[in-house]
Amino acid sequence: MVPDDLDPSDESFRIDFTRLGSRAVGGIHSRVCNRLAHLLYVRGGIEAEKLNLSRRIHLAHARYRLRHEGEYKTVKMLESAMILDPEIKKLEKRANKLDVKAVALDAVIKGYESIIRAASREMSRLGVEAGNVSRD
Repeated sequence: MVPDDLDPSDESFRIDFTRLGSRAVGGIHSRVCNRLAHLLYVRGGIEAEKLNLSRRIHLAHARYRLRHEGEYKTVKMLESAMILDPEIKKLEKRANKLDVKAVALDAVIKGYESIIRAASREMSRLGVEAGNVSRD
């Protein structure tokens, strides 16, 4: 997943950073940081949508309880009937889809973070080897 103005076909690069120069590693680091920032923005939007949807589900449950007050003998019967309500079903299905999307994005985010850490380590190693950074 990349921002709209970036070309996703530009995502091909070597994972073995030890064979790349510091400029190439820095370029990869920069591109992956940019994509990570975009993913975090998208992930935040999904989380906001999940919170809004959660509120709507709670309101739908409350409306259902008011509409069907006194029709059910037990709370379990009411809750069982609530699950079958088309409006509540639709909202919960949408919430489940958002959960799946969030889990998938979290996995991609972790992958990007790993690449960024590896590139940072390699840039540090290259700097030490070149004598640009002290070993303190």
